[in-house]
Amino acid sequence: MFNLNYLIVKLLTVPGIIFAFSLRGYAQAFVAKKLGDDTPERNGQLTMNPMAHIDLIGFLCILLLGIGWGKPVRTNSRNYKNIKRDSAIQILSGPAGLVFGGFALSFFFALITYLNGYIFKNEIVDYLSDILWYGMSTCLVLANFYLIPLPGLDGYNFIVNFLPYQTYRKLYSIEKYSMFIFLAFIILINTTSILDFLLAPATFTLNSFMTLWDFLFGLIFKS
Repeated sequence: MFNLNYLIVKLLTVPGIIFAFSLRGYAQAFVAKKLGDDTPERNGQLTMNPMAHIDLIGFLCILLLGIGWGKPVRTNSRNYKNIKRDSAIQILSGPAGLVFGGFALSFFFALITYLNGYIFKNEIVDYLSDILWYGMSTCLVLANFYLIPLPGLDGYNFIVNFLPYQTYRKLYSIEKYSMFIFLAFIILINTTSILDFLLAPATFTLNSFMTLWDFLFGLIFKS
């Protein structure tokens, strides 16, 4: 049976998904350029243009399954002054950018929510609030997700960045199976309760942001 509410929710999540993937890719490209590597810029990824960062399959996965991925930002670590340190900074810039994006969207969500509650009281503004909420949640969930140490994700790349070459060579042989590992992971989180545990940091961060804004805007609007 066709569920209109389900369709509306999915449509409201689309802007946040596009924003999150674009922001992550841009953040990693921007930091790489600042560290001396213009490879992402030459590949056309030093931009917030979604076309440079959206992977169609990854987009559909996050839209339908709640977990997905964007296009990888290719870099050349030989352009860095301190390869391991700068590579680590560049890798973490993606999740850090998503947390910053979630923080910014949480501010606008709280602001619009309070304005709509005390001034506007408009149903259309409620939809805007929903878009901001889903965008904020997507940013924080993706930041959390990318830090999971699975091949192809930032958490894995951060760890192997500091491993001895011989150890990394042993791990390299399993990277060609990264897609199968990722699909197995999606099945695991959709058939068990492990997802709540894995996303606990994102939930804590989101609640912390909202507690902060509720306190600040509560002082302003209820005074």
